[in-house]
Order: sequence, then C-alpha cells, then structure tokens
Amino acid sequence: SEKNSTSLTVDYLQRSLTNDYILGPGDHLTLIVSRFYPELTSSFSIDGEGTANIPKLKRVYLDRLTVQEATKLLNEAYKKYVKYPNVEIEITKYRPVNIFVTGEVENPGNHTLTGSLSIQEFVINSSEAPISSLNQNNNLNSFNRQNNDQTNYFPKVFDALRSSGGITQFSDLSDIQITRKESISNGGGIKIKTINFENMLLNGDSRGNIRIYDGDKIRVAKSNVANTEILQKSILSRISPRFLEVFVGGRVEIPGNTKVSRSGSLSDAIDMAGGAKVVKGPV
Repeated sequence: SEKNSTSLTVDYLQRSLTNDYILGPGDHLTLIVSRFYPELTSSFSIDGEGTANIPKLKRVYLDRLTVQEATKLLNEAYKKYVKYPNVEIEITKYRPVNIFVTGEVENPGNHTLTGSLSIQEFVINSSEAPISSLNQNNNLNSFNRQNNDQTNYFPKVFDALRSSGGITQFSDLSDIQITRKESISNGGGIKIKTINFENMLLNGDSRGNIRIYDGDKIRVAKSNVANTEILQKSILSRISPRFLEVFVGGRVEIPGNTKVSRSGSLSDAIDMAGGAKVVKGPV
C-alpha cells in the first residue's frame, strides 16, 4: 500500500475525459467569456434547432459539440470582439436522457431518464432511499440553498436496467453492449463498448456501472442457462421489481389482477386470488 501511495503524482489531475458530454437541445448553459468582462456572462438553453443566442456572436450552432469543442470554438470566435478571451462553459441543467434498451430485459424499447439529479431529488425519487431519509426535506432544502451546484447524480447502467423493468433469469450481465455517439473531434460516427455489470451485483465492483448518455443503445446478452442467483441479486438491489402483476381468471374466489412475488409459482398466484373454487376444471 505504501508503494501505491507514493506512485500517485500530480499528473493524475490532468487525466483526459473518457466521455466528454455532447451538447444537444434542452441543455441549459452558463457562458463566461472572460472574468474581466462580466457583462458578457450569459445563461441560455440550446433550442430544438441546436442553436443558442449569445452575446456578440448572436445565434450560434452548438448541437453535437462536446463541452471542450464548444469552449475551443467560442474562444476563437470571441477573439474578434474581446482581447484575450478565456471562455468557460458550465452546464447548469442537463437535458433528459433518451436510451434504447434491447435484449434480455423485461420491457425493451425506448426509455427516458432524468438528465441529472440534485441530492434532494435523488433521495426523494430513489426507491433505495430509507423512509428516514425522506423525512429530512427541510435539511436538504437548506443544504441546496447553500450550494449553487446541485447536480450530483447522473443516470448509469443500473438506472437503464431498472427503467426497462429489470432483467430476466436468462440475462447475461457480463455481456452488456453500449453503442454511443462519438464526438466530432474523434471522427463522429459511433463507438461500441462492452461492460461487465455482473461483477457489481456479485462483488460490488462499480466499474461496470458507467454513466449513460442521451442517445445510447444498450443491449443485454442472453445466457443459455438460467441464473437465479443473478436474478435474486437484482431483486435485492432493486434493479428488478420484487413483485409482478398477473391476471388470474376462471374458477377462483377473487378473479382479476393480483401481485405475486417474482420468485413465486403458479400455485402462489392462485392462492393470492383467494384459492381455487371447489368445483373447477384443469388449471
């Protein structure tokens, strides 16, 4: 451990971003042209056409640019109006994240997640939050008033799986493929990354629980063998729902919709419907 601690240098602070955020319609930004010209500081959002109206430059096209790319281009553009510009861009509100999930999940298809959550929003909206945490709204409001930057949590693979209804017993979480838009500086197009999410459920290794971005396509591979351990772990971690809603009809005491445990059996569903009537046909 002593060797690892001494090998850490200041170069660590200069690590490049593996996935720089790509701007798009719905993002809200704050632009600082230069600390010496505060009158040029502005807040704006990118409209549906991918453009924004900013001081001096008027309407500019920002769609599909990363934050670094936009900063570099705007810095060059402002040299015409300002001596020694030093552009800074801060995202104050992230647009919703629209993803497409396919493969071994309960509800494949398009899903929309919140682009970012403050601490307060995360505690209130997360089903993982204990009841005691939900009763601390006054303290959280006080905390957020003292912190201008309220963005603390971004949607990750965990949230993508949960939004799609959870996994099936044949989901291969060691083989999740994510297809993502590439930045213009890197040639545009798409890039594909395969992650192992199974390690997170079994060993608590969060490296596979990466952040997801607007436009991502996520495919969960299928295993040839049922894995009840992974399914149980997903239920305990609240990726998959604990209960399923089924319809029981026919010769039962209380026909209709009822909830049963995800790990339950056919007889459990019949029991939840009040049990079979004395005179009944085959199930």
